[in-house]
Amino acid sequence: MLIIDCEPITEAHGDTATIAATAQQVGYRPVFSWMNTISSLADLAAQGTIGTSAGFSQTMELQFSKILQNTGTALRKIALQDRDASDKDANLGDEEYLCAHPEKRPVIVIDNFLHSPEGTIIYDRLASWAALLVSASVAHVVFLTNDVSFSKSLSKSLPDRVFRSVLLGDAAPQSAKAFVLNALTEDRPERGQKSSSPSDGSFTSTELARKNTPLLEELDASIAVLGGRLTDLEALATRIRSGEGPSLAVSQIVSASAAEINKLYLSPDYQHNDPKSPRKWSTEQAWYLITLLDAANTGSPHAPTNPSVNTSNSPEDVEPGSITYNSILLHPLFKSPSTGEESLQSLAHLDLITILTHPSGSGRPYAIRPGRPVYKAAFKKLLEDEVLKAKIELAVLNALVKIEEGYMRKWEEELAVLATCGGGKDAGKRMDYLGKKIGGSQERVDGYEKEMEGKKKVLKMRF
Repeated sequence: MLIIDCEPITEAHGDTATIAATAQQVGYRPVFSWMNTISSLADLAAQGTIGTSAGFSQTMELQFSKILQNTGTALRKIALQDRDASDKDANLGDEEYLCAHPEKRPVIVIDNFLHSPEGTIIYDRLASWAALLVSASVAHVVFLTNDVSFSKSLSKSLPDRVFRSVLLGDAAPQSAKAFVLNALTEDRPERGQKSSSPSDGSFTSTELARKNTPLLEELDASIAVLGGRLTDLEALATRIRSGEGPSLAVSQIVSASAAEINKLYLSPDYQHNDPKSPRKWSTEQAWYLITLLDAANTGSPHAPTNPSVNTSNSPEDVEPGSITYNSILLHPLFKSPSTGEESLQSLAHLDLITILTHPSGSGRPYAIRPGRPVYKAAFKKLLEDEVLKAKIELAVLNALVKIEEGYMRKWEEELAVLATCGGGKDAGKRMDYLGKKIGGSQERVDGYEKEMEGKKKVLKMRF
């Protein structure tokens, strides 16, 4: 098995470091990465002398492809190394033999695929290389990624293949508890030994590791809030080792997650990737999803601002704590199917939400849940901030008013055109229809403006 971790490759600074990291991942040697700098200087000197490059240096992409090509050649030799002239299928060609014996092909695991938005060239080259190996029956290739839109990148290299994907979920409560306890008991005895009484909320890791202790009940309650996400469990174990109690540690993690959501998804000026490329969702859209998901998880009275859309879900439709995918697309903030779905996919890519596909296996998205289990508590904490809630919901109401005014403007323009065309039975019906549409929109605008007055009062009274 060959494991290629994309993270050290894409995070390497400079072409020389990138080539060295790639060679280390596949065991390619010798690599004289420093020769690239000398060759570049020689090319530069030759260009200044004779006016053209001497061709001594190679680009990073060319060297990267060369390493992958040689790695593919080595993998092919490994796949064919057990062939013998006495085999039954000795008359088969190499490619036919590999097709007939998939168990002989080595396995390549490409980890952290699409980990960084800055490694597009690296990911494209790896995808093309993997496609070549799979098409030639040289190896089995497994991609590990956190990016839900991975198929778009891979489809460029293998447009005629259907990818077999396995969604890895969070750990079960008992497994999560066992992980935290193992992390505490594996720690050195001198670490995390803080002499303090249980009354101050702090205790040692050895106290937590003891069986039949009341502290384990507190750990159970903490894991129920935190969920089974590995990164959050590691953070919990680290905080407990530093002397914090499970409840205090979870409270700090939830607060940090709420602050992260506020900065990454609700701040209108924050850019996740390239500052030149605008983000594909609005603050109002993210807040609407947060409000709905909190209501679905806790049954809280926080109702999203849109009285014209029914967002209730029956247990038969989606799992508890989730909301239906298509009901979101009916909301005016997601007015266009193309832009609405693009916003949802972007938020799923950045882990605010998780989009679930239908159990029938059709691949159709049908439900949405929080991107991480701890976000359930983080959403609730955000909604408890009355000032933040009033500020963003005021922006949501303003956006809804603009949407309704845009509708009315189009209908009024059509009415003006019909008025200039003269009367007629059909024209009269159309004018009555448009008049009712304008009246309905105006009623909604009036309702939004009344709500806006309440939000403004909250902002004036609180700070």
